[in-house]
Amino acid sequence: MKAALAVLIFAVGLTVYSNVAGGEFFSDDFFFVTANPHIKTLGRIATLFTDPHTISSGGFWREIYRPLTALSYAIDHFFWKLNPFGYHLSNILLHAVNGALVFILFGLIFGDIFLAALAALLFATHPVQTEAVSWIAGRAGVLSLFFYLSSFIFYVKYSKEGRVYCYIASVLLCGAALFSKEMSVTLPLMLVVYDMHFGRSRPLRERLLGYAPFMALAVFYVLVRTALIGQVGQTTWWGGSPYATFASMTGAVVDYIKVLALPAKLCVNRSIPIYDSILHGRPFFSALFLLLIFSVAMPLAFRRSKKASFAIWWFFITLLPVSNIIPIKSLMSERFAYLPSIGFCLLLAVLIERIAGRSLSGGVFESSRRTRAALVIAAVLVMAYSVRTFVRNEDWKRNVILSQKMVRDYPMNAWALVSLGGSLAAEGRYEEAIKPLKKAAFLSKNYANAHDNLGNCYLNLKRYEESIVELKEAVRIDPDLLATRNSLAIAYAELKRYDDAEREFRAAIQRDPFYSNSYFNLAHLYELKGDHKKAIETIVLGMPLMKDRVDVIKAYMWIGDDYLEMKDKEKARKAFEKGLEECGHRFPELRQKLENKLKEL
Repeated sequence: MKAALAVLIFAVGLTVYSNVAGGEFFSDDFFFVTANPHIKTLGRIATLFTDPHTISSGGFWREIYRPLTALSYAIDHFFWKLNPFGYHLSNILLHAVNGALVFILFGLIFGDIFLAALAALLFATHPVQTEAVSWIAGRAGVLSLFFYLSSFIFYVKYSKEGRVYCYIASVLLCGAALFSKEMSVTLPLMLVVYDMHFGRSRPLRERLLGYAPFMALAVFYVLVRTALIGQVGQTTWWGGSPYATFASMTGAVVDYIKVLALPAKLCVNRSIPIYDSILHGRPFFSALFLLLIFSVAMPLAFRRSKKASFAIWWFFITLLPVSNIIPIKSLMSERFAYLPSIGFCLLLAVLIERIAGRSLSGGVFESSRRTRAALVIAAVLVMAYSVRTFVRNEDWKRNVILSQKMVRDYPMNAWALVSLGGSLAAEGRYEEAIKPLKKAAFLSKNYANAHDNLGNCYLNLKRYEESIVELKEAVRIDPDLLATRNSLAIAYAELKRYDDAEREFRAAIQRDPFYSNSYFNLAHLYELKGDHKKAIETIVLGMPLMKDRVDVIKAYMWIGDDYLEMKDKEKARKAFEKGLEECGHRFPELRQKLENKLKEL
């Protein structure tokens, strides 16, 4: 029966997200996947662990260190190239497996398959998960949870059975979870909470020795991450101080509880008010509510129901990494609730089991009015969650629709406005995109993406002077926006300001030598100036750093065309022939182009 239930939960998770598989790339997917040359080969896996620049094509390298997540994108690219279907499929499969793992974990801990199955079904279908699952950029959450739950399961098996291989597997999987996403640093604490509630009695020294490898791994990960990206936090304190961050964050924590309890108006990257004092209405009452939970509800739950207590501890401990104790770039995002939501779903399942009384306790089924009421409540909740999730995923299928709904629900959310502007621009609707982008830039003065998208709209509309103003502002705010620097250089080139254009292309190359677009664009600039020799030198300089074979093939084609412009047919022929060698039996379109060029010679 347990195996059948695990398969059922997997199937439910797969079904409720099946409609998002045909969705598009969205927002940050551009940085992590479509414009990231580092995931387009499996030949340099080691650099994903040693060079934070390989995580994305933008400035995310200064904020996150998730090499296993980047590796998962590289594996997807190997099979699917830039077809979003495959990336969505990976997220959906991981989430469905995670639902089954929640069932296995709670089944092991509680020995109560009905409670475990209900908690897992609530988790698998809860609408708040859509941001983590339906957004390709949410991969870190679903991947890290797979390792997190697997590690926890082996630890519980070790705790109950004493098998050393289970302990070793738990430690290794903990390491994998850490190198997938930062939130996994909470796993050692959750193991302590598990032992505190359900673990067998062991001497303190033995328990501390058991925790030591997990704690050491967490410390090791933090040290490696800090050394590579050069900082611990992602940003400065919200409102300029730790106190203002704390005051603002109290409302965000309550909002997490609200959106889990009532997942109605969902929004990517919610806009949370910033307060400079706890004495304002929202932070004061939020802090009071949380104080009641910590001082009354949690001690009471520990005495009355270890299951409920464990669920509450799970929620708050796993929320710690995104509580801005160390500043991050968002006060609240629904994808951050992916791991903590397991605690909420478990607590909900415990409450429903309490309604049933002893009739479902320990997996013993006794028919009664209370049992039927509990089962009806459970069925209605799972069905309501499933329908809401399925409907929400229809929004995720098209970027414009998703963005329009966010702006409708949250018209003052700068991120939503930029999302809408970017989505409209992606469809070539540049004039329509300008209005929301201008509003976003006005609402959030130092929002680089607002100026970046606005500048690119002006660029496509051939309004070059306006484009330069916005793109320069974006680069001022975030100097690591390489694609923005390239756009700025193109705008300069269109105005024949070639020296300014060359400066921006070279700045992009200096910041990321692996960013192949900069080499191609700089070479094109030299072609505009009639200097084909320098164009060839630029491409040759960049070729050893190009990680995508398509870029290498295009480079040989480019070199051949420049040699033709220089009337050197023999060198052009050699370049085209090398391009054909790189094609092999793949890339038929590029191969055909090269063959046609050789025939023309």
